[in-house]
Amino acid sequence: MGESDGVFNVSDYIEFYGQKHDGTSDTPLYLATDAQPHTYYNLFSDSSAYFLTYRLDLGFGLRMSKYSENNVGGLAAENYFIQESRAVYANYYFSGQSHGFSNDVLLGSYDYAEGWTGSMVTKGQSVTQTLTGLHSQVQLGYTLLL
Repeated sequence: MGESDGVFNVSDYIEFYGQKHDGTSDTPLYLATDAQPHTYYNLFSDSSAYFLTYRLDLGFGLRMSKYSENNVGGLAAENYFIQESRAVYANYYFSGQSHGFSNDVLLGSYDYAEGWTGSMVTKGQSVTQTLTGLHSQVQLGYTLLL
């Protein structure tokens, strides 16, 4: 911030926003669009690499829009908050449906359900998942029961 004078002053700073590599780039590997189990985890790597560079001849480069609160401009503050969480289980690689082939024969394209998933659960088994981070909140005199 503070780029208006074209000098990086002591009080100026750089904010960087990056995202983890997900499975969106894997989608073209599947012949059928509905074959991919999910796009939350990449088949090959979940790492991302970013390079921050500065060149005077390129100008200021890409910028995210500046944040402003919702209540600016006369909007009332919200009286509730909703948060969504997602747990991606990727400790098991499922090789997909075999379509009658043996384990020695692999398809050239990615198969239905092929990819990183959670542990396999078979008929008659049960799995217990513990949900963490849940809290009761009091808002405007009401208590949300979880």
